Parts: sequence; C-alpha cells; structure tokens
Amino acid sequence: MAGPTYQQDPNEMRYWREQASPFRFIYDAARARDAELSASGRRPIFGGLLSKEEGSRGVSTSEFEVDNNLGGFLAGLLAPALKAFDSAYSASQGLIPEQDLIPEVMGTAGLATLGGATSNLRKGGGLDPATPTSNFGEDWSDVNHWSQSNDYFDDFDFNKMKTGTSNLGPHVGTAAAAEARKLGVEGQTGGLTYPLKGDLRKPFNNPKTGRIWEEADLEEFLSNVADENNLDRSLEAPQFMRQRLAAEGYTNIPYKNGVEDIDSTSNIMLIDRPNKSDAVLRNDDARFDNSNRSLRNLSFANKSGTAGLLSTAAADELRSSNVPRQMPSNNVLDPVDRLTPEQLAGAVPFERVSGFAEPRVGGGRAKDPALFTPFSSKKQSGVAPSDWSVSGRRLSSETEAPQLKSAEGLQDAGFTDMFGFVADSTMGDTVFDRINGVELPRSVMQQGGHEFGDNIDGRGFASDDVALGTKEKVWRKTVEEGGRPVVTPMTMGTAGGDFSMHETMNLAQLIAAMADNIDPNFVPLRGAAKNNERFLPEGMGLLSPELPAYLSNLKGGDRAAFVKSLDTAPALNAGVPSVGAVRWASTAPELAGQPLLSSGFRAFEPETGGFFNYGDTHASYNATIPRVGENMTMGETRPWYLQFPDEAYPKMVASTPKGSNMLKTEALPKDIRGFQMNPNMSQKIDNQWVDAQMTYDEILKNQGKEAADMYALDALVNRAQMSGNY
Repeated sequence: MAGPTYQQDPNEMRYWREQASPFRFIYDAARARDAELSASGRRPIFGGLLSKEEGSRGVSTSEFEVDNNLGGFLAGLLAPALKAFDSAYSASQGLIPEQDLIPEVMGTAGLATLGGATSNLRKGGGLDPATPTSNFGEDWSDVNHWSQSNDYFDDFDFNKMKTGTSNLGPHVGTAAAAEARKLGVEGQTGGLTYPLKGDLRKPFNNPKTGRIWEEADLEEFLSNVADENNLDRSLEAPQFMRQRLAAEGYTNIPYKNGVEDIDSTSNIMLIDRPNKSDAVLRNDDARFDNSNRSLRNLSFANKSGTAGLLSTAAADELRSSNVPRQMPSNNVLDPVDRLTPEQLAGAVPFERVSGFAEPRVGGGRAKDPALFTPFSSKKQSGVAPSDWSVSGRRLSSETEAPQLKSAEGLQDAGFTDMFGFVADSTMGDTVFDRINGVELPRSVMQQGGHEFGDNIDGRGFASDDVALGTKEKVWRKTVEEGGRPVVTPMTMGTAGGDFSMHETMNLAQLIAAMADNIDPNFVPLRGAAKNNERFLPEGMGLLSPELPAYLSNLKGGDRAAFVKSLDTAPALNAGVPSVGAVRWASTAPELAGQPLLSSGFRAFEPETGGFFNYGDTHASYNATIPRVGENMTMGETRPWYLQFPDEAYPKMVASTPKGSNMLKTEALPKDIRGFQMNPNMSQKIDNQWVDAQMTYDEILKNQGKEAADMYALDALVNRAQMSGNY
C-alpha cells in the first residue's frame, strides 16, 4: 500500500521526509548546526566542513568548522549521504519536492566534493552510477561536429566556448544538423564538419521526465545547478555539472534539436573525464591501443596520445611514432586565451628595443663587434642586435610592486639569515605578441624568473618539488632555531632561461611565423655540428605543426638542449630566427647584462612547514612555495661578494690565478652550481653585513656603479681579515 502523499510547501515536505527516516536524529543535529550558523550570518558548505558568508560566491569567505563543531560537521556530512541512501523510498512516497531534484541528482548538495561519498550510496536509486568500460569504438555511434574555425584541430578547448550549455561539452549531432549549422551562421564563409565517433551508451536524461532533454529544460536545469551551488552560470556551473556527471559515468547529454535538423537528437559529449577514465569522443579514423586506455588525461579532451580526439593525420603518425601530439594542459600558450576581460583591461602595452650599437656600414662587418652580443656567441645575421625588439602586454592587474627593503630594513624586520637560490632572468606576468616586429601565431605567457613572486596570489617561487623540499628543510631549521630566513634569487647566465617553457615557446612561435624564410631541409643536431644525431624525431622537421606540442612535453634540460642546437651558424644561415634575440627578449630589462649571481632585485620570506602548492602555476616546474607577506626588493642588483661574502670569498680566492694581487670577482659556473645544489649556502644578516650594504647604497647613489663595486670588494677583504677564518 502506498504511503501518504504530502502536498504541503517544500520545507514541510523536507521535514516529514526526515521524520520518516530511521536517521532522523542526524537530521535534527544538522538542523541545529545550520540554525547556529544562520544566526551568525553564515551557511554550511561542503557537507558542513566549511561555512561561508551568506550571499557570497566562491570560497573567498570560507572558514573551517570542524574544530569548532565536530558533531555538527559530522551531522552535516552524513545528512546528504543518508538522503541519497533513502532517495528511492522518499521519491516513491512523494516526499521529495521538485526543486530538490537538482541537488539530489548532482551529488546530493555538493557532498561529492568530499570524495564522491554518494556514488556508492546511490545504487538502487533513480541513478545508476556504473561506468561502462570503453571498447574504443565498438557500439559507438556516428556523430558530427561543425566548427566555425577553418583550421583543423585535434581537441576541444573549453576556453573558446561561448555559452553555458556549450561549456558543458562539444555539441554533436546528425550530418544534416552539422550542415544546417554551417548554413545558419550569419557571415560564415568557411568552417569544418568533423565526422566523429561518440560513446552514447550512458546518457544523462532529464531526471524529471526520464526522457531526452528539451533545450529550454536543459537551460533551466543548468541555471538551477548554478543557483543551488552559488556558482557562475556561464563557467563555474557547467564545469561543476560536466565533471560531476562524468564522475558518475555518464557519457553524454542528449537533447531534441530545435534549430538544426529540427526534432533530431543532438548530444553534448561529456569529454571532461576523470583521471584514468575512458574517452567518449574520437576521430572517426583514429586507432586506439586497448592496453593504454588508462593513460592519465592531460586535458579536458582526454589529450593523451591514445585516449582523445585525434585528427586523421595525427592518428596515422601515432601508429609509428612516440612524438607527443597534444599540448599538455599546463603550458604557456593556453593561459593567454583564458585571460578575462578584466585582466585584459588591466594589461599595459609595452615595447622595448635592445639599445645595442649600430653595425658598421661598408667593409669590416665580418668582425663587427655590433653583430656579437652576450646573448649568443655567434655572429648575428638577418636582424642585427641593434634592431631587436619585443612588444606585448604587462599584466599589471595580476601583480603588485615589490616593497623596497634596505639591508637595515631587513635587519629591523627581524630577518637573521639570507639564502640565495639560482633563478633565470626571464620576465614574468607578461604576454609576448611580437618579437623583432614579427607577430607570433599564438601569444606566449612569460612566467618568470626573479619576477615570479610579484603575483597577487602570495606565491614565492616555483621549482622542482625535490629541490624545493631540500631548500625548505633548511629554511625550516632556521625558524626552529629561532631565526628568520629571507631568500633572494641570484642571476644565471644569458642562456639560463633556455630550459623554461616560455622562452622555448617564444622561439617555437617565432619559427612558425617565419617558416617561409627557413630552409625546410635544415635539421637541428644534438651537440651542434659535432655529430649527426638528430634532435627531433625522425619524420618531424623544424617546420612541423607538432613542434610546439613536442617541445612542451620535453623536460627542461631537453628544451635547453633544443634551444642551444639552434644557436649555431648553420641554423642562422638556414634562416632560423636568432636565438640571441629570443634570449634577449625573454630577459627582464633590469637583469640584462648583470654579472653572474647578482641578487637583491627580488627577495621574500618563505613559508616553512612543507606548504607546497602543486598544479599549473608554472609550466616549467611542478611545485611552488608560498611567501609570507609582500614580495620585496633591495633596489638594484648587487654583487654576490657583497650579498654573500662568507660564501664568496673562499671561492674567489680559489679561482684567482697564483701571483695575482687582485681577487677574481666574477662568479664561475661551478659557483652557480654550488648555490644550485647546496641549500645551506647562506649569509648571516649581522651588523657588519648591514653596514657594508648601506655604505654600498650610498656610494652607488653618489658616485656610481663602478665605485660602489670597488668598495664592495674592499669590504669583502676587510670582512675576511676580521673573521680570522682565511
């Protein structure tokens, strides 16, 4: 016999649902917790793990609730899980208000963000979370996608989607619908239709009707998802919905097409798959290796070599090559496309020129010093160094000026030890649009270097997690012993940025832009002309469209080797753009020409305790460490023997030729290596160090750089003599 049906308002229905449940005591506890938060102007989120201010979006006002109210947190966590458990019974009794269908379907009010706890509890309810295992084509359906772009692409980019429903995933349908779409776009002169294969075996139908969606109903559902979860409708809500549905195993969202091929069924493909899950959309001709179907997804479109949407040409080459065909998700090209209107509005256009001397006119150019620069050992041809230029946009809204701190100011702030780490001198928070007057096919984000810490997000610097962990342990020990560390980046040579993703992409994009001027038969070799070992794989040339993707998938050392393979006379003679020009363009102007291991241009206090951030904050590295407070600067860079006299003096003595009465002040590559590998290299911020720094600043201001550097050398020798250690 059917139970009673309650026709009261939604709140009354929810109450009676809870009272009919064997877990009503948990619901009562959760309500009591919610009442306490409401009285303080807050509401629970993420199952009660956090709370946030009423009316706010995102998590900017969130606070942890566990420590304050463990019982309330557990009640809040369990209540939605238990609702999922008894959802089938409640639905049969008419105890679920219509407006509660969305939170019930989309993970029971956000509980899934805590690890998908509702997935295992929803079996037997209205939704079957079982994920079909892909056989990569068998029983897949023929579908078509039409794109306005005239350029063939291998994967879908959510950053180019224009509406909320398009942000759920690419729309596919019948061939007639694709053709109608092409004809129906006003002013469209081209475009491409893609015949594809789609996995349509687990559709997400309208939970209210159990049938495919009407377009208007889907729009309303998405709006309700946004409202229920306090999300932006155009970006945040579609991302939340597509990821939740994909996590539940759904492959597509079918809807009745009301515009193109009217009343035909079109589908939104849920390509934003969880890690190690199967793709749901592929090229009609792509061939897949079943043994590799668990490869980690590298992007929204499952951009692994065997699990994503591939062009026919790429699929053919894939059969005989291990060349990466897809850009990794963490690269420096896509971020430019993701700039918001606010970020673009805050960007400041810039253009700078090299300032190098003009070449001689007439004879004698073979040994003209104006054709040689510190950025390359090779005579520059094509564009003379005097004509080098770079232009783009500085993202001023994403950065804040560093706080000026003198040596005395650092000591007064309580800093006791200065640590140095070697960092390239490339620009940060900048978009390059042109190099040497040539427009790049895709603008490149510059991520820095010394300037990385100028961001508004509190990040200090980026590095490999192993190297970063070693440094952090030393800084933490300093704190544990009662000290306070400050760290400063130290300059590398002019080729120091060769390993970075952004400098490599600057070069790759410039090559693509100047392809008509480059000998297609030129082959870069490892070790320049010393051997015949190809740098690029067989079948890939310097002008291959896959070059940027290939370089982006290389490790930093291999990227550096590639850049150096083009810094050769044969490369210049073949029309390859000047590596020297790219190195110069990539270098922050304040750091150009600075001696090795100069520092003080930036400094910050590191947060200790292993608080590393992993993710896509820097394309060249896998981890960042937060800074405490603002980024700082000591003004102009200063010599390593002034900043780190106790470390520099013995190394300078060792490298000075016997019989010389003048210390060799230049840092050597082995000295750079020492600061790279030894995290203990540091300098005590004592009174003698502070006095030397303050005197240096005064002489620099009144007498210039040469006089200040001479004083720094005298101060170094005096410190060494007074220490009695040398």
